[in-house]
Amino acid sequence: MMKYNHQNKALIVWVLIFSMLLSFAVHAKSPAAGTLIKNQASATYKDADGVEQMATSNVVATLIQQVGAMELVQDQTRLGVAGNIVYLPHVLTNTGNGVDRYDLSVANMTGDDYDFDLSKALIYADKDKDGLPDGTMPITSTDALAANESFYFVIGAEIPATASNTQQGKLTIKGVSNFVETPTDIVVEKINTDTVIVSDEAVINVVKSMSANSGASPSGAYTITLSYANKGVVAASNIVLSDSLPTGMVYKPNSARWSETANSVLTDNDSNDAQGTAPKTVKYCAYSADCNAKVSAIISQIAPGASGEISFEVTIDTGLAASTLLNIAEFSYHNGASNIPVAKTNQVPFEILQQPAVVANGSTTDATDGADNKKGTTDSFIVDSANRGATVIFDNIIRNTGNSEDVFDISIDDLNATFPADTVFQLFQSDGFTPLMDSNNNGTVDTGILAPNASYKVVLKAILPVVASGNNGGAGFDVTKKATSSLDSSVFNTVTDHLGEIIGDSVDLTNNGDIATGSGVGIGPEASAVTTENIVPAGQAVFKLFVNNTSSSSGSYELQASSKKPFEANVIEAGWQIAFYHDGGNSDCSTLGAASDTTSNIAVAASQLMCAVVTAPANAIADAKEHPVYFKVYSRLTGAFDIKHDAVVVVEQPALSMAANQVGQVEPGASVVYSHRISNNGNTALECINVTSVDLDPQSGWSSVIYKDINADGQLDAGDTPLGNQVLDAGQSFPILIKLFAPTTAAMGVKNTQTLTVSGHQNDGDADPSTCTGLILTDQVQDVTSINTSKMSIIKEQAIDADCDHNADSTFSTTAFQVQPGACVVYRLTATNTGASPVKNARIDDAAPTFTQFFGVATVSQGNISGGVTGTDGTITGGSINGANVTLQSGQTLVLTFAVKLD
Repeated sequence: MMKYNHQNKALIVWVLIFSMLLSFAVHAKSPAAGTLIKNQASATYKDADGVEQMATSNVVATLIQQVGAMELVQDQTRLGVAGNIVYLPHVLTNTGNGVDRYDLSVANMTGDDYDFDLSKALIYADKDKDGLPDGTMPITSTDALAANESFYFVIGAEIPATASNTQQGKLTIKGVSNFVETPTDIVVEKINTDTVIVSDEAVINVVKSMSANSGASPSGAYTITLSYANKGVVAASNIVLSDSLPTGMVYKPNSARWSETANSVLTDNDSNDAQGTAPKTVKYCAYSADCNAKVSAIISQIAPGASGEISFEVTIDTGLAASTLLNIAEFSYHNGASNIPVAKTNQVPFEILQQPAVVANGSTTDATDGADNKKGTTDSFIVDSANRGATVIFDNIIRNTGNSEDVFDISIDDLNATFPADTVFQLFQSDGFTPLMDSNNNGTVDTGILAPNASYKVVLKAILPVVASGNNGGAGFDVTKKATSSLDSSVFNTVTDHLGEIIGDSVDLTNNGDIATGSGVGIGPEASAVTTENIVPAGQAVFKLFVNNTSSSSGSYELQASSKKPFEANVIEAGWQIAFYHDGGNSDCSTLGAASDTTSNIAVAASQLMCAVVTAPANAIADAKEHPVYFKVYSRLTGAFDIKHDAVVVVEQPALSMAANQVGQVEPGASVVYSHRISNNGNTALECINVTSVDLDPQSGWSSVIYKDINADGQLDAGDTPLGNQVLDAGQSFPILIKLFAPTTAAMGVKNTQTLTVSGHQNDGDADPSTCTGLILTDQVQDVTSINTSKMSIIKEQAIDADCDHNADSTFSTTAFQVQPGACVVYRLTATNTGASPVKNARIDDAAPTFTQFFGVATVSQGNISGGVTGTDGTITGGSINGANVTLQSGQTLVLTFAVKLD
């Protein structure tokens, strides 16, 4: 079997807040609360024979705590008429790093700095963001707001009828976070002050609205409306409305209208053209030579109690990043006695929606998706040949071609890979040394956050089995890597890595690959299911069926299905459905082509992929029982046929994983210890969890013992106990250690592959954890060990430096701890020559985790340091670099220490 290395690194979500007046700016925020930063390092060196070797460290983790923060805008001054209600718009934004709710209150200001109290001061939601209350129901708190989410609301308050001209009333508006930091008990709150001035002249109020508050780039047209009203007792004159649109929002020519002239289109280009009927006219221009990049409307007069509106259309420009465009208009007027200075309308947002896209290929210069993922295009990375047992390296470029930051999950289609059995696949970061991790904690390794138009190199290493050779009948060996958007799982792109040759043959129905790479080879039906797929009630499972023409002439074949043995065509369990399709073109049944139970004409020694879709009834019981499915392929012309036994199991959605594959060295007769972590990634409790180790060559004389790492230090010590059955609640994990003993007769250079299988049961609901009757879950990793008198181990530890004063606040350990954004974490990596012979060219490679930057001066016990510059991210290397050649005698260590600062 081929193994895919699932290694984890938790997501640190970047939060963006867009703060604008007439245009927007982007500000990076803290990592999301609950984010678990994981990191793993590696050490490389040359052994006594000059062969380069590698060892991987344990994984260390740092948990981000929640921090409360908020922004409340804005202080403002409004004119009003005695006895009337005045409306005051505000916006509260969650600038913290977690979900929060905020209490809202309004009160008259106390003291001598005002003349009257406003009555009936109430708070109303403004979810349509037009500067007016949505209804008559007052509120006292916001909705639950995600990080960077804003809540729009309006204060409504009545001016006393007894108030006189120029008198003032003042209100204080307070927002208080519901989140209280511990142990400091700090309460986060913000206050705005609103001033209302009484006028017995004309009082103009203008509110701004937009026909939609979100859309794609490009899109439109959308209508912007400036609604005005004279709440005063005398006429206003020379009312100037002005709107400078934010970058990315484009005025649509000849779209403006005035309520006084009905459907007549206002002219855009002449600011001196008085349109309308005197005495009520408007001088209008928009983005012309007269208007200086804005919309301008000058209304001659507005009578007491009169109202109206100016409207125009805008479009959203192409190529905009996902963001929020904020727009505020301005207005001024003569109130019958004096000129009123410029005032601002309410703020109106427009969200540019995320449009994820990705291209994966083998080119560092060409961002174009390849024609159809065939060898020789930009979507294929080719290695001509490799020696058996070698590690083949494939570099692939993942490009974010969307309009927003995104994280791209990287998966390997190992089921359809044509590499030899027992090939081990491992994914690494762009340096080729640091294991690729799971930064968004969804169970799949990924690129980390990529900005729009940014790219990232993912390195795939294929460790070939020593017994494999040839060129797969001239076809070579292929493995497909898929990059999937974390914003939308339907957005993905694939790239195929190809190895030409490893230096050193009726009809057959197989699963997940042709006769050379698939399972179920030979005449069936098999006694047990070849492939068992989990399925949820009313869900679907897809079987990838390869029809292999092993006869002496070309021909087409038909497919049938049954639940019966002996086979009875089209006899299916009640309520279940089975349908056949041609592959949709991606060569993996991820998309389905035409519904058909008949293949195309298949040439001799060729095969065709067909997709069998099994649909479970909605009332299917999740009882872990296998439901057999028999697939038959046959030729009407020759009568040749094959039957394959598969099955489905109706399950809930548990998940069990073990990380990560390890590589190391050991002397004959000695032992080496590897660290792994068992995790419950599902949503149900698991019990009877245990681990077994199987040697690919059971006669080789290697043996192993598995322990639970009680103190989670990544090392075998007196407190660690042999592993027994374990229980894990959803989201929990624990570390294990495997001590591997090499036989004294092992020859130098021999590689041993231990396959570790973790198995567990879904909790069966009883109170006895020793009864294991629930659904069985498994996962595997492999430890590859070479016999060598030169060997090295590496341990990675971490400590908190909360105030970033370059002094660790705690002892170094391998266990997870919690830190707040802005704190520092100090890493100490210790590589030890645990062999009997000296090792040369020793060095340690690591990288700054996502959402961190290097901080302070790194140190190394021997050699030189490359990278790790304060304020940068990327990689760091210590030891044999920049001309230094570090040799470690037996028992000697190489220690690299550096710090990172969390954003």
